[in-house]
Amino acid sequence: MRGSGEVSIDKKWLAILASVFALCLLLVGCGSNEDASKNFIGDWKLVGMEEDGKATSKEDIKLMESFGMKVVMSFKEDKTFSLSFAGEEETGKWEAKSASEASLKVDGETVSVKLSDGELTLEQDGTKMIFERDKAESGSTKTDGGSSSS
Repeated sequence: MRGSGEVSIDKKWLAILASVFALCLLLVGCGSNEDASKNFIGDWKLVGMEEDGKATSKEDIKLMESFGMKVVMSFKEDKTFSLSFAGEEETGKWEAKSASEASLKVDGETVSVKLSDGELTLEQDGTKMIFERDKAESGSTKTDGGSSSS
């Protein structure tokens, strides 16, 4: 009799494990890259930069902007992106790999960008560019018809 009791417990554990596994599959299916892409869509402005270990200060970046040299990266819903600087624009395709990482593809070359603590970081060939959401561009989409909170 004892042997059949152990089999019963094993079947219960197997059923629990199967349920947990099915739930994991369901959650992975629901958490697609489409949902992750929402983290990236919009305009991002340059707020920091390092080149070969030398950092550019936020004041230097603001000075650049005052001379019309604003650097903006735009991620669009159609999976295209643009990086614009002083009238020049580089375009390509992008894809969310996870909620915190995306890949950019330009002229056959792929570069990763990482999202952490509201900052988007692009690193390549000794240059690191740090972007934050461009509040000036996206601010109009965050208003709700004039109601305000202080």
